[in-house]
Amino acid sequence: MLFRLHLMGPDGASKTAIYDTATSGLTIDGQPFAEVETDCAVPPSVLVSPATPGYKAGPFKRLKIQMGLACNMACSYCLQVTHREEKTSTIDAEAFLAGLDTWWRPDRDENLRIEIWGGEPLLHWGKLRALVTGLRARHPKANMLVITNGTLLTLEIARWARQMGLHLAISHDGPGQKVVRGRDPLEIPTALEAIRWLVAEHPQHVNFNCVLTPGNHRLGGIRRHLEEALGVEEIALSTEGLVQVDGGQTSPLTDLDHEAIRLSLLDEMISGEALRNITIAQKVRDFRLSLASRRPLSSVGQRCGMDRHHQIAVDLKGNVLTCQNTPEPEMRIGHVSAMDNVRLDTATHFSHRPGCMECPVVHLCQGACMYAEGDDWDATCRNSFTFHAAILSGAMAHLTGMAITDIEPLR
Repeated sequence: MLFRLHLMGPDGASKTAIYDTATSGLTIDGQPFAEVETDCAVPPSVLVSPATPGYKAGPFKRLKIQMGLACNMACSYCLQVTHREEKTSTIDAEAFLAGLDTWWRPDRDENLRIEIWGGEPLLHWGKLRALVTGLRARHPKANMLVITNGTLLTLEIARWARQMGLHLAISHDGPGQKVVRGRDPLEIPTALEAIRWLVAEHPQHVNFNCVLTPGNHRLGGIRRHLEEALGVEEIALSTEGLVQVDGGQTSPLTDLDHEAIRLSLLDEMISGEALRNITIAQKVRDFRLSLASRRPLSSVGQRCGMDRHHQIAVDLKGNVLTCQNTPEPEMRIGHVSAMDNVRLDTATHFSHRPGCMECPVVHLCQGACMYAEGDDWDATCRNSFTFHAAILSGAMAHLTGMAITDIEPLR
């Protein structure tokens, strides 16, 4: 799809660019973008859909383990909050480890990422300790992390995590924490002590991850809130972006809401504040590389990566899941005891969604949520567009010195 981008510099000078999402081609006033290099051969992505399902096979590069949905919080936009918990025990964790060799074909440790998810993983302390100990013995160099709300952290647990080489990803929305999440680990003395120790002694092994909402979308404000509470000058902050599927509870509801959020994010892109965010900085780097390498859209997979054959999500019972946030029985796509029969037929690659293929931010968005449909998809798509439209304009400003003032499709 071709788009005419109207650009304007800080001095008021204007230019016109033509952006081809199919080929990542960009010309400005008829001249190829300066960073464009020789076209490179990139393998096509697997375009999964219910009619053309994907598969799961090693060597695996990413393993997501769903420990259970039990949680001590009820965040308003959580995808799991309405689901019932299926009980598991330490015995299940031990059986999971014992059965790994029957199906688990990992890549080299240096290429391997293992993520442990809940609910809240620290509610499953016995299972978590058994699981991490067994996995670390098998993969001493793998990148292993636990996603937690941080409320149950103690200094003892934090020190154990460091001993195990765990990275802790703490979900926190800064000043919006109490509005959409509820409990604040920074107001729980034992948790605050543990988090302060981590950010002071091992800052490279802990990061914070936020979700943006209409009432809480200033990345700089979220960063400053956390840094002041922890008494440090710099934290590692990433973001899920603008809230995705939540039934409208915390989504922007009007065009004015969307416009305010987009302009606010663009302001932080121009100032450089947004580029301090791990997620957004990586998106800008990837966008520059897509222009430089002429990366074809046909080679781009889903943002989450769960459409790829070498990334897999499982629970402790061995069920293979569409992703770690989809515990419904219909979202189970097979079992590790029969890997040849696993079929990802519950997801839709963005190439099968006409709106995505006619969207100027598709390289940045990468299709939002791959299993959302109906009203959920509409809300997810719109929120993702608002978030990534600001990133696209800001990325262009950093790459060319001129921000996008208007985007016009060329048919």
